[in-house]
Amino acid sequence: MGYVAVATDEGAAVLGRRDILVAWRGTVTKLEYLNDGDWLHAPATKVLGHSMAAAYKDARVHHGFLSVYTSADKQSKHNNTRVQDQVREEVRRLLQVHKDEEVSITVTGHSLGASLATLNAVDMVAHGINVPPAYSKQSSCPVTAILFASPRVGNGGFKAAIASFPDLRALSVRNEFDPVPSLPMIGYEEGTATEVLCINTTKSQCLRKFSVDLFRFWKDHHNLEVYLHGIAGYQGASKEFRLVVNRDVALLNKWADLLKDEHLAPANWWVAQNKCMVRGVDGHWKFDDYEDDQLSG
Repeated sequence: MGYVAVATDEGAAVLGRRDILVAWRGTVTKLEYLNDGDWLHAPATKVLGHSMAAAYKDARVHHGFLSVYTSADKQSKHNNTRVQDQVREEVRRLLQVHKDEEVSITVTGHSLGASLATLNAVDMVAHGINVPPAYSKQSSCPVTAILFASPRVGNGGFKAAIASFPDLRALSVRNEFDPVPSLPMIGYEEGTATEVLCINTTKSQCLRKFSVDLFRFWKDHHNLEVYLHGIAGYQGASKEFRLVVNRDVALLNKWADLLKDEHLAPANWWVAQNKCMVRGVDGHWKFDDYEDDQLSG
């Protein structure tokens, strides 16, 4: 479902503190798609804790997302411990390791992963996971959630609970024509994040015209690589799209067919050995159909 990482010494020096990163992936399995569609409400107690849940009695969250975050199967070799507990344990361990430093926590994810990142960020603050050991130099760590294409996670009561945590900030990034951030439409509050960044990737000169097929149109606008491309170049509604971050445009075709032909990147090329994509010393991927004479002879 994701991983926990921590800034290197070099990264910490640039940032000015040691950042712990929790990253969650989006939907992959059939069961996860079923969880995405489980729009029933569930009490938020498992992430808010009993005292906060008592203070915000009407706080409710998406049952499917909560199930992914808090469920365990004792018979499974992969899922016999709740992912909620796995993340808590690792973050606590890293806070212990870096107890003498200034530390921050960043939680991020795309689509389903953004929903899990929301629950995870709230869970850590509500249960004091972001509080280092008593002898640490820091009283509590700021927690920032960066959410890409997040569906709606909770109702108005849950939104109010999120706003009550001084250590928690959440930025929701949404693409203008991506429908997912507007779902579920009934019973859920839009904008549980504390800040929203809207982008419009139709302004990019690198992308083909988006499909007239409505489902594909929505799917393309929901693509994580499209989101990251948009963040790298979107300058606002009244300005031209201009890449100001050196992000490889070939990544747009990693799992899709979105780039104009002039960029020479095959569609769905992320089977690198079969699609002739080679990563250069600059970190960018390029098409290389060179064949060794000995192999082709």
